[in-house]
Amino acid sequence: MVAWEAANPPQQTLRDRKKADVRSTILVSAEKLFRGRGYSATSMADIAYAAKISRKTLFNYVASKESIILALIDRVIGAHMPGWLESDIPVHHDSRDIHTANWKARLDEIAQHRWLLTLAAEHTSFFMGGSTRYASDTYQINREARVRRIAAVQAEGKIRSDISPEEISGYYDALRDLTIRNWLLTPGSSRKELHRMFENAMELLERGLTRLTAPGIAARDSPGTRQRLP
Repeated sequence: MVAWEAANPPQQTLRDRKKADVRSTILVSAEKLFRGRGYSATSMADIAYAAKISRKTLFNYVASKESIILALIDRVIGAHMPGWLESDIPVHHDSRDIHTANWKARLDEIAQHRWLLTLAAEHTSFFMGGSTRYASDTYQINREARVRRIAAVQAEGKIRSDISPEEISGYYDALRDLTIRNWLLTPGSSRKELHRMFENAMELLERGLTRLTAPGIAARDSPGTRQRLP
């Protein structure tokens, strides 16, 4: 059961609270060091010293600096729940329903955490198949909602149905992650540039899935009349 689904979470014992406090202290100390000294210049010994615990205790909680970055990301994702969960109901009833309707707000929230996500892109496997607890839960829930949304639009005849909703969702995931990672690793790129890169990636995907003969689609996708994403 994920945190945002627990209507009546079990009461923590004193031992559990103490462990949670130590873990929180480790994450806070590590983030301060990463921001101040830089990721590469910070050692696990530095983190243990800053958290006022032994190295042995530190390794009982985290295995590496990479695991700390992933834990920090997990904390960010958890803080945005359930707001980052997608609906399975189509909004546009066309190829734009491949992605979440509030994609602009989602990208802005991602941009707010650029420092942390850039560390993840540079030093972890997060964008290459690595995961965290909340990331895994969110990915699965949103993928299932997206698959149902795509299937509904396919049933309306608005996008190609010769590709399974699961495969289309997979294309979306790959393009989204690649786009965000490329933006993170491009020094000086702005939030506006992130929006532009995402729009271009989604337009490419949408064009490949649009059934041009479907009612209401041909005019929208004709050269010179293609509407931008909402």
